[in-house]
Amino acid sequence: MSIQIRRVLAALKPWQAGLPLSTYHARFLSERLGAELRLLSCVFDTEVAVGIAKGERQALSAQVGLIQCEHAVLADLARSLEDWGVDAAHEVRWGQPVEDVVIDEVRRWGADLLVVGTRHGGVRPHTRLSRVDWQLMRNCPCAVLLARDPQFEGYETILVAIDPLHRHSQPEGIDRRILEYGALLSRAAGSEFLAAHVFPDPALYDLASAVEVLPGVYYGAENIEHVHRQAVLELVADYGLHGDDVLLVPGDPGDGLAQIIEDRDVDLIVMGRLKRGIEERMLGSTVEDIVANAHCDVLLVGPPS
Repeated sequence: MSIQIRRVLAALKPWQAGLPLSTYHARFLSERLGAELRLLSCVFDTEVAVGIAKGERQALSAQVGLIQCEHAVLADLARSLEDWGVDAAHEVRWGQPVEDVVIDEVRRWGADLLVVGTRHGGVRPHTRLSRVDWQLMRNCPCAVLLARDPQFEGYETILVAIDPLHRHSQPEGIDRRILEYGALLSRAAGSEFLAAHVFPDPALYDLASAVEVLPGVYYGAENIEHVHRQAVLELVADYGLHGDDVLLVPGDPGDGLAQIIEDRDVDLIVMGRLKRGIEERMLGSTVEDIVANAHCDVLLVGPPS
């Protein structure tokens, strides 16, 4: 598979003050990747919508006024991006819920990457994410970048989180997809490129050596680390990663990745958005932990289509 990012869509939140956070990141990536950039804002007013449904002319005029006002805001923002040498188109869509409007635009325009700013109060405790953010992460058909750093100037360190033995029911090919996104962005941004894998802590398991984890691959408590290390090294070899670029730690995946992010001062982590259980689109507990608690940007990649 060959990952390409030709179209970047930045979903803006008109209720946020100041320059939208997603704009910094989308501008940087569009410039470095040579991708088209489009700014999207969603507007909606319940009273106006009710009036339109009743056929009230005043309501129709109000709708036009709201859309035109937002168009003017985006036009000013697009002009400011031109000062950075980036051309940006812009769209204003009327409707709700916001996540459905954004996803419809992703599909209509054929976006390869959706950028969403997440630095604001959310409905979940201990997180800056809103309901809209969570719905976009779960249901967006393209990769989703959660932008968090208000002082963003680029990515110095990019980390990919992989699980080559598929302990968490990852679909086939998701690890290579994660690595391709990480490699693409690290080349574009001139970043340090790291791969991390958290494997079961041997001290917590008393496994017999006869346990078969993959066809022809057996391990027990005495060689868990060796088997996982070999699987990781074989996987990342095609992406130029070796030695100190490959990090393996035992323990809980969420805790282990969080510690690596802190220790290595990671700016962006690339993770797989997993399908699990009876739900068609779920993030997975480790992804949810990192998304909710990590201070770095997070890129969520879906399984191969």
